[in-house]
Amino acid sequence: MTARPTHATPYLALLVGWAVVFGWVVAGTTLMQLPRDLARRDDAHLLAEQGSEATAAGVRRHVTLGRGWYVDRVTVSFTTADGEITAVLRHVEDTEPAQRPTTRGPYQYWEDAPPDSVYAPPLEVVHLPGDPTFAMAQPDVERSLTAASSAPLTLALCLAPTAAVLAVPRSRRAVRAALSGLLRARA
Repeated sequence: MTARPTHATPYLALLVGWAVVFGWVVAGTTLMQLPRDLARRDDAHLLAEQGSEATAAGVRRHVTLGRGWYVDRVTVSFTTADGEITAVLRHVEDTEPAQRPTTRGPYQYWEDAPPDSVYAPPLEVVHLPGDPTFAMAQPDVERSLTAASSAPLTLALCLAPTAAVLAVPRSRRAVRAALSGLLRARA
């Protein structure tokens, strides 16, 4: 006895097609973050191997409006054998939301780092001896060295939808149909 085709098969193929398109979108957004993650990891390794430590007494945060108020830059002042250095920290990850200004005013501003901030002074900084402006906060270096790499996840997210399309002929047609429907809807 042979299996009788049902009407559910085209819908299942269409569902697989949309899942593959969604997988490609997720993979694309993850792939865009990969260069930043690799640069952060490489800088942390360089500073861990060759860096010198210093304590920054002056710490200022740049607060800006994006998806809420957030910190996008941190400048520090510290003393080395060469004298007083002011540097912009690399790979700032201030996960604490910045406080909204109490008055209506600019959509970006500089402030001294508050005492409860990740970057509160005195802040331990790691810098390159030959170029003290190349610096990261010690907690960011440690976090970058211990964080799991996103490269395997990125590759898996890129290859899984592609493998699904190549493995199942019906899903190829469904992906084409889903993409053409999406393009027609945008036009």
